[in-house]
Amino acid sequence: MKFTIRGRVYDISREDILKAIEGVEPEPLTGKRKYYIEAHGRKYPIKQVIGLALGLPRASFTAMDAYRILTKLGFEVREAGTRLRRELAELIFSNLAERMSTHEGLEAFATCRAKFEGWLKVELAAVLKKRFENIVPEKDGIDLVADGWAFEIKTINTSYRRPGTVQKTRPITENIEGVVNDVKKLRKLRGYEGKAVVFVVFPLPRKSLKAWEQHLEKVRSELEELRHRSFSFKNNVPGTLYIGFVR
Repeated sequence: MKFTIRGRVYDISREDILKAIEGVEPEPLTGKRKYYIEAHGRKYPIKQVIGLALGLPRASFTAMDAYRILTKLGFEVREAGTRLRRELAELIFSNLAERMSTHEGLEAFATCRAKFEGWLKVELAAVLKKRFENIVPEKDGIDLVADGWAFEIKTINTSYRRPGTVQKTRPITENIEGVVNDVKKLRKLRGYEGKAVVFVVFPLPRKSLKAWEQHLEKVRSELEELRHRSFSFKNNVPGTLYIGFVR
């Protein structure tokens, strides 16, 4: 099949692709190398594949060129980490949200709009232990490191009116800025397979969601993916647990 890259025509087949990467060690799926194909029982970054098959330097073609060629030849191009992110989010939501919903001591924090990041860090470590072997707090200035993953943790106490809570003025913009700064710090890290920020927002009544979304967009724009799950503390104060995956 013929393909054109920057005005030059290449003729290549599916068999040519498989032959070019046979016996070759796949490059690690980190950083910009997040799209891959599976061949010979291994995962190969798509730009490595096309570079080998066509004998081209990486700078002479784009990931989109590689994607176009490989899909046309019948390969399924996948995104690294998608399944793991989904599994991590579900693990954290199902365990941590339930824990916050039933914990008697957290009622006082929710009522008084008080932060509880120390508690959250300990509980998250326990949850991550179900998936990772080594959990290390405060490594490289990061709240939690789980094997090759780095996690930053925040609690955001809002000023939205909610019966049953002490009304206080909380600078939500400063809270948002803190999460954004955590994301930027994680982005600069090198040598980690994955990076995520975990944060709890409370109280977050339904009538305030529209106002909250305007603030949340500042965080979302810095992330590759943001997932959430709503819950209520034991005293019915509403909150939302978020996990954001860093590019």
